[in-house]
Amino acid sequence: MPGQVTHSLLQSVFFTLSAAWSEAYQSTQPWSSQIAMQVPSTTRENRYGWMAKLPKLREWIGERNVHRLASRAYSITNKDFELTVGLDRNDLEDDTFGLFTPTVQMMGQQAAKWPDDLVKEVLQAAISTLCYDGQYFFDTDHPVSLENAALGTYSNRKTSFALTSANYATARADMLQFKDNDNRPMGIVPNILLVPPQLEVTAMRIINSELVPSAAGTATENNPLKGTAKIVMVPELANEAGVWYLLATQSPIKPFLFQLRKAPQFAQLTAPTDRNVFFHKEYIYGTDSRGNAGFTLPHLAMRCEA
Repeated sequence: MPGQVTHSLLQSVFFTLSAAWSEAYQSTQPWSSQIAMQVPSTTRENRYGWMAKLPKLREWIGERNVHRLASRAYSITNKDFELTVGLDRNDLEDDTFGLFTPTVQMMGQQAAKWPDDLVKEVLQAAISTLCYDGQYFFDTDHPVSLENAALGTYSNRKTSFALTSANYATARADMLQFKDNDNRPMGIVPNILLVPPQLEVTAMRIINSELVPSAAGTATENNPLKGTAKIVMVPELANEAGVWYLLATQSPIKPFLFQLRKAPQFAQLTAPTDRNVFFHKEYIYGTDSRGNAGFTLPHLAMRCEA
């Protein structure tokens, strides 16, 4: 396509790039969808008032018992995000446009992984970010009840707690015993073991091995932990090599949320009168989106640190 750049050529280029962006976007599966529920947003921010407990059915005697939303809530404000690249006009005139397509495909991949970036930041910042009960999301002294302090506290954070079979079993047992406002077991069953790449092999040995050494160490026995969780390895968590998470994601509420205000879109700025074209002979292509991420209920997650 060497020669003069025309309007029809620019439209053809945009169609080609848009198709490449869309294909990459659609084919990329974010890992965060396994641990974060997607929540639509139609305003500047969403305000969340989660239940202080997970109510259960009871025998109906007298009037209905109405479960009120917890008095404490928090808001998540949507933020704007963008990724923009430029294509020099000479690349079109000199017929080297094809080299630009992979860049746009990578833009599509990054747009699809945008929720991953947000959830990863929330996940790792949760040791110092307050949740609805006034404690950090990952903390050692969450109140079992906001109304009845006599019920004590529970912990969803463990330190000096490397990923071993024994520690995994302990963390899992602790989550199974979490109680609600009425001091009854919630029935929380963790089903995802989230690890950085450094712990993937260790996690596979714990979860996938058929046989393990017996207590006496003189023989082998069936692995009682086999299949108790799905391993999700996240390369982006490599900056915290010794941290692993146990998560319960099978209820309608997952431990984290991705708040979507505007899905990523692909756009162009290529008119001859656009400043970037007129002054810099550069065609601009970009994607933008709007949203944010947060967490929900702390008893759905456990953070363990070596």
